[in-house]
Amino acid sequence: MLESKDILNYTIAFVVLWIGLFIGWSFYYITMMLRQASLTIKEMREKLKMIDVILKAIKDKLESSSSHLALLVEGVREILKFVDTTKTKRATKKARKSTTKKQVEVM
Repeated sequence: MLESKDILNYTIAFVVLWIGLFIGWSFYYITMMLRQASLTIKEMREKLKMIDVILKAIKDKLESSSSHLALLVEGVREILKFVDTTKTKRATKKARKSTTKKQVEVM
């Protein structure tokens, strides 16, 4: 027959079993949460690497285009100088013609 000591031992064994199951279940969920966090961090690193690659490509393109841009600016500057000198030459020719006409009329 079952004595009170046997019932106490069965109860303690049952409680220890449930505590063990609870601790095992807790470790499993903690492990899964840490795994999920690790995967999330890994994905973020990959996305940051992609962003870094894209930014480097943009930087390289801007640097290469800046050298072309300097040549373009120099060309525009030369064109503007040419236009300016042409305008001044025309203005001086018109001024000479008008002064010669006035001198001829005065005479």
